[in-house]
Amino acid sequence: AMGLRDDLASVTARVVKRSIKDNQGSVLVFLPGMREIRRVESLLNESGLPEEVSVYPLHGSLSKQQQRSAIETPAEGLRKVVLATNVAETSITIDGVRVVIDSGFANVAQFDGRKGMSQLVRQRISKASAEQRMGRAGRTAPGVCYRLWSKEGHASLYDFDKPAIQRDDITPLLLELAYWGESDLTQLTLLDLPTDKALQQGKLLLQDLEAVNKQGVISAKGKAMSRLGLHPRVAALCWEANGQSCMPEAALLATLLTESAAMGSQRSSDLSFLFNDFCRIVKGEGYQRVAQSTAKRILKLSSQLLSRLEGKSALRQMTAKGERAVWGCLLSAFPDHLAKQRGETSNRYLLANGHEVQLHQQDSLQGLPWLLVIDASTSQQSKQLPFVRQAVALAESQAMAFMSSRIREQVSLIWDGGAGAFRATQQKRYGKIVLSERQIKPNVQELKQAVLDYVQEQGLAIMNDQAYRQLAARVDWLSRHTSSELPDFSESTLLRQVHDWLALYINNVKTKADLARIDVASILWAQLDWSQQRLLDEKVPVSLKLPTGSNRQIDYHRLDKPVVSARMQEFYGLQQTPTIGDGFPLLVELLSPAQRPMQLTNDLPGFWAGSYREVAKEMRGRYPRHFWPEDPAKAKATATTKKKMS
Repeated sequence: AMGLRDDLASVTARVVKRSIKDNQGSVLVFLPGMREIRRVESLLNESGLPEEVSVYPLHGSLSKQQQRSAIETPAEGLRKVVLATNVAETSITIDGVRVVIDSGFANVAQFDGRKGMSQLVRQRISKASAEQRMGRAGRTAPGVCYRLWSKEGHASLYDFDKPAIQRDDITPLLLELAYWGESDLTQLTLLDLPTDKALQQGKLLLQDLEAVNKQGVISAKGKAMSRLGLHPRVAALCWEANGQSCMPEAALLATLLTESAAMGSQRSSDLSFLFNDFCRIVKGEGYQRVAQSTAKRILKLSSQLLSRLEGKSALRQMTAKGERAVWGCLLSAFPDHLAKQRGETSNRYLLANGHEVQLHQQDSLQGLPWLLVIDASTSQQSKQLPFVRQAVALAESQAMAFMSSRIREQVSLIWDGGAGAFRATQQKRYGKIVLSERQIKPNVQELKQAVLDYVQEQGLAIMNDQAYRQLAARVDWLSRHTSSELPDFSESTLLRQVHDWLALYINNVKTKADLARIDVASILWAQLDWSQQRLLDEKVPVSLKLPTGSNRQIDYHRLDKPVVSARMQEFYGLQQTPTIGDGFPLLVELLSPAQRPMQLTNDLPGFWAGSYREVAKEMRGRYPRHFWPEDPAKAKATATTKKKMS
């Protein structure tokens, strides 16, 4: 298992070298993505491998020939180390593999409904995926699998990967359904449903693209977009270009948007640099900053798309006028990503959808007042704002002309720290971007509406939401594990319906402190009838009573299964894993005397009879004053030291 400070690539490289020494045959290594593959490949080549061993990367961005070289059987006497993403998990068989090394991670496309963007996210694989990967070893002879995580950590993995419909952008699916006259995806018989938040996000995007109306009925534009068979944003770009006679330019730009590998070595997030490089290539002016193999692939795909859109048109028919006009078409495809600079010297930008991003200090787009942000990303661990990966500069006149018919006026609340109270303003806004405002004195109804709008924008955390998180998770768990009819307490649904359930509780709100005193959980609990409240308390209890007599809260939203945490000594004497509902086992997190996690298990008797002995042996040396019995299943539970027990 890796330590907290260990680097994934360096640990993997060490295990690869060890596995080559200890085993026969070729080695298949599962890594999250291209960055880790390149790093491990570099480390292995630098450290020196036996002459008969060669390293091959394997991921979706490689050419067919490169992928074929990675998977074909090595010659007699030679061995391979194949560094692969999860593309090798199920779809490809690599002959001669006797060893699998599993990093335990995968880069998964995840749609961020808050940003309205998809990005690759590094995350832990599921138990099912781990079993699948292990099965790639020794398919024709005995094999070995090295897992770069602990046995204890294995219990915390999800049982299965999250279904694609719950993590991908479902906007294309919603447009397809609208084309066939169905506006409610939940009416379909599906194994899994997307989240309410994803549904709402997809519907709003299709409205922004003018593909459907507010009732979800498809428009003539939406029908034309659907027939193109492209992502709705890309389809909107091509539809708009058709009306402005810049289809060759749009076909090229659409391909660049969907082929992220083309961005590999670009010096700036400015998409126009890359676009202009390809325009020069089309005109026969040389490859310059774009690799020839990449350029040929992009141009081939662009030509194929253009042929689908316009029949006999060719990329070489691009014009200077079309190259300028295509950016306005792109704006119609990303209306929610129009972004305004936070201040004249700021590198931060506010998108129309309310999300905030930043530019790297050396980015060539620095200092420009208006951008169209195509993509932004950040690591899961980073607390920084997402950095812009793809964007294009807009002239203020271009931005204002686009927004003119979409500007709306509303009364909004702004927190005045000096006065210690809210002040109301009449604002002209494009989405969340404020274009102008003036202070007003609202009437009672306007103020109430402004408070509700403020909660909608800020989220439930602006109120007392701590107990709510646990209540919502309990309700969700019961809904998923029984046939009980319960309301949807997800935050996205509550924010969308905030006027229905919160309006009665905000009559006297004048400050942030007033909002912070509103207990969301109490309001929602009162919306449940007596039978629903009783069912929750019986089947999904708030806490578990331990053998020591103390109660420990059950956490329903930290992992995919409910978890109860306490010092290991407090579970002594339990000969069965604690359960909730109709016998559903809890995940038991056993803590050290210093409250650090030591074990996470849903099989407590198995732990007592198995790896407890090794854990106790180490703990007796580290915490000698505490009780570490030989048979914990029959020992007396305690929350104190041995001295206080006697």
